[in-house]
Amino acid sequence: MEYQLSFLKSLQDLLILRPLFFLGLLCVILLCLFLFRRHHQSPNIRILAGSVLLYYYMCIMLKHVTGVPTLRDWIWMTDLGESIFHPSLQLIPFGADLGFSFFLNIFLFIPFGFLCPMISRSYARLSRTVLTGIGLSLIIELSQLFILYRATDINDIIANGLGAILGCLCYRLLSGFFFRKKYLLSQSPDPLIHFPVILFFLAFFFTFVS
Repeated sequence: MEYQLSFLKSLQDLLILRPLFFLGLLCVILLCLFLFRRHHQSPNIRILAGSVLLYYYMCIMLKHVTGVPTLRDWIWMTDLGESIFHPSLQLIPFGADLGFSFFLNIFLFIPFGFLCPMISRSYARLSRTVLTGIGLSLIIELSQLFILYRATDINDIIANGLGAILGCLCYRLLSGFFFRKKYLLSQSPDPLIHFPVILFFLAFFFTFVS
């Protein structure tokens, strides 16, 4: 019984975000509606839901799993006389025992690869989703140069890219995108083509100031 309560408490701590993060959530919804209005398109519930889920997931991942610098940590390190720059690099692909962390990093970016094409049809193209996932993973890894006890590891970037691939393929299979080439090749404006990246930076910012 105590073990169950401890597990539920840990899960609650993981899933519940501070009120500040909900200011970011409001920004997500307003930006999404603004982009639809600007392009004279009706709001889409699927896209709104995907945007909210991606922002929420990114906040949890950046705050509790991958770890990115926070203003509070920097103030704490400065008060202790510590430098905020703590480089620890692993730049050789598969140069060390991959272990559980490699597969965890694959799993972490599967939701990203799944939700991006849910938000913007441009990400139904596997190459865009993968390159975006790798780029954002690189930003996360570089930010870890400014955190104590974190390592910037190229294997994490590779694993995150694989996770983005799996997530995108899962979405395409579930949505039937393999059979909807007209949708993939549509020339109509995609008002949310940059929105997944914007969501990432919103989550990153609110994690930093939290």
